[in-house]
Amino acid sequence: MADKNQSLPTNSKIVLVHLDEEKIIDKHPLLLFTSSQIDEVLQIVDTRPMPFGPSYLLGLCPWRNRILPVIDIAKRLGFHSLEDGHERRYLVVRTIVDRGGGKELLRCVLKIPDKITTAPPPSSYSPVKNNLTDLEPFLTRGLFESEEELMIVPDLTSIFCYK
Repeated sequence: MADKNQSLPTNSKIVLVHLDEEKIIDKHPLLLFTSSQIDEVLQIVDTRPMPFGPSYLLGLCPWRNRILPVIDIAKRLGFHSLEDGHERRYLVVRTIVDRGGGKELLRCVLKIPDKITTAPPPSSYSPVKNNLTDLEPFLTRGLFESEEELMIVPDLTSIFCYK
């Protein structure tokens, strides 16, 4: 849940993914990532289905001698899934989790709409309380709004199902 002490990342460029969703609290939804969270943007991934997985888990794919889960980020957040007829891309994203005595780097591939932009962090966004949206609070690290847009900062650890 956003509070007065939260702010948008200011130490690097941000990557914005424009979701093809209806407005949320009368604003266009965007996903916000820091550039350091993104390893690569892919146009195609060779996804192998995972039987009995949750509906947002599209399967597994090879990436640089690793096997990574492929997640439909829109569906994971509770939005409509991006249909295969629409343009899409895939982000290889990473996060660090604390595993008791040590930290571990985790990676995942996110299926996203093709509308990606980079920018310096905006300074004119205000925090939004998560209870104003239908988003699951544990899936977001923060929500920020401008007059037209709602920026959603996903909690990658929860998205990856490691929390």
